[in-house]
Amino acid sequence: MTVKEMRPAVAIRPAFSTSGLPRLQMDAASILNPIVSALAGLGGVWLGGSLSDRREREKRHVDFITRQLSEFYGPLVSMRNEIQARDSLDKEIVTTDGRWSGDEDSQFKERQITDFRTKTIPSYLQMVATFREKMWLAESQTRLHFQNLSRFVDLMVRGSTGAISGEVYLKLKSDEELQIFYNHIEETCDRLRQKLDEKTAMLCSMFTYKHEFCRRINRCMEIFRKN
Repeated sequence: MTVKEMRPAVAIRPAFSTSGLPRLQMDAASILNPIVSALAGLGGVWLGGSLSDRREREKRHVDFITRQLSEFYGPLVSMRNEIQARDSLDKEIVTTDGRWSGDEDSQFKERQITDFRTKTIPSYLQMVATFREKMWLAESQTRLHFQNLSRFVDLMVRGSTGAISGEVYLKLKSDEELQIFYNHIEETCDRLRQKLDEKTAMLCSMFTYKHEFCRRINRCMEIFRKN
């Protein structure tokens, strides 16, 4: 028998013991669970707070645009459309009805003057009053038109009351500047309506996203705890 064969057999031991792994895993889990839960909770609170702050800012903006449309631009456009519809109707009556001649034509013109003083001028005065009272709701470019509108209406009132002659009135009034103002408020009204729709849709999506994010965070935390 050789020397090598006479040596006793020695069991080979592993470099490290695996008997303590389950305990180590439990200890690690007991340490990591609270940490991960705390981090997830803090992250959820931070993101939720950020979304809430942004949503509140957007909501204030939506409320302001709503007031712009309901208290300023909407009424101005409505009054303008009413004046335009009345003027168009008078022109249609004159061009389509051949009875307006002689005395009847004089009576029709008197009615036109009466309607102008009792309906058209009050509408213009209401436009100026709305502009003056709700100036803070107007866009910066809109405020630049107030002086021209006020001047136009003032000349109209003076012309209708005889404070200035009809010749002076026609020479001083500027229909072109008034039309520029009308086009501006209609374009601004349309733009604000579109902006309001976009902001409202974004608020709804932010609300949905916040709830979906919180649901997923809670789900991940539940899965982590189980594991």
